[in-house]
Amino acid sequence: MQILSTTKPGPLVPAKLINKVPPVYPALARQARIQGLVSVNVVIRKDGTVTVQNVGAGHPLLVPAAVAAVQQWKYEPATVGGEPVDVGAKIYVTFELTK
Repeated sequence: MQILSTTKPGPLVPAKLINKVPPVYPALARQARIQGLVSVNVVIRKDGTVTVQNVGAGHPLLVPAAVAAVQQWKYEPATVGGEPVDVGAKIYVTFELTK
């Protein structure tokens, strides 16, 4: 995690994921048996919400579902010196077909 702004000195206490919404597997990707990781660059805000900055990598059929899921995730915000801060992070969303 990268601290984006703070006015207080002190150690970074990382954000903690408290609500992870799983992605909905796209039907076309399921039919084509596409699996893999999607990396999403985000900002975890002071209020614990997630703002997607861009997609680092991933199959084009999986990207929209990954982004939609990550935007619903909720975090206990990162803090520095007890003050909530915005932090940049990379999130990986896994798409795996069950047998």
